[in-house]
Amino acid sequence: MLNQRSNGNYSFEEGLPIAVYTVGTELQLPITRLEGYSAHQLLFTFSGTGKFRLLGQEHWDILQPGSLLYVPAKLPNEYRPLFNTPWHVGYVSYLEGAEGMLKSWGFGAQPFTCSLQNVAEFLPFIHDIWMNSGLDPKPWKSTEMLILLCLKLLKQIHRNRHGQQSVSFRKVQETVVESTIRFMHDHLGRRITMDELSEHAGYSSKQLTRIFQQEMHQTPTRYLQNFRLKTANLLLIDNPELNVRQVAATVGLEPVYFSKLYRRYYGYTPSLTPAPTKQDLD
Repeated sequence: MLNQRSNGNYSFEEGLPIAVYTVGTELQLPITRLEGYSAHQLLFTFSGTGKFRLLGQEHWDILQPGSLLYVPAKLPNEYRPLFNTPWHVGYVSYLEGAEGMLKSWGFGAQPFTCSLQNVAEFLPFIHDIWMNSGLDPKPWKSTEMLILLCLKLLKQIHRNRHGQQSVSFRKVQETVVESTIRFMHDHLGRRITMDELSEHAGYSSKQLTRIFQQEMHQTPTRYLQNFRLKTANLLLIDNPELNVRQVAATVGLEPVYFSKLYRRYYGYTPSLTPAPTKQDLD
């Protein structure tokens, strides 16, 4: 397992056409992204089986061992293991400059899945990107390895995506607080620690807390807790078929602790969350 590493301090001002955002391997847990992910994602299935769909669609795409899932940024979606069996994945997420080099290679506005001839061939690339990310990032080297990985993918995919409508990608030039908040939103279902936030932002925990409080008037951990509870409230209202345990897992909290926090914040338990009124629906 390669525990997730992120690169929070990147800039396209130095000439990088692409910047690696996160990289790692893990046993994938169920994830629902109401606003999508802020970066483009490449997800490789090494073993087990998963399923993926865009929010609002009934159809699920099945991700068999040896498959690739590409998901463009900011596209609301969800994915989860199938049959409650371990789903071992490797992933790289990245941000593009205004030129959008990889868009012209087929990694554009639409998600897609495909089967790979030998998914194990991509693990060394993921490992090299991982080695050049994190606390001591080497952005040029990680970008180089990402481009080589995508070239290898192109050899296997052979897809022609000419004529696709171009996508507007934002130039990444964020403040420390913006970058930290985006990381929290992107990884809501994970048990995010203060050490992870500090590593991503490139500051010590004490420095990051001070900077965050100056701008947001609350600590990073308090902001994350409140955002988790607000997201859970929306999930409970919009998805009445979900139970408390599923919602708690989606926002990265243990069920009993989640219920306690939720009641303290809203004044009632998750199971008693009011259904939306007609006015709310309108």
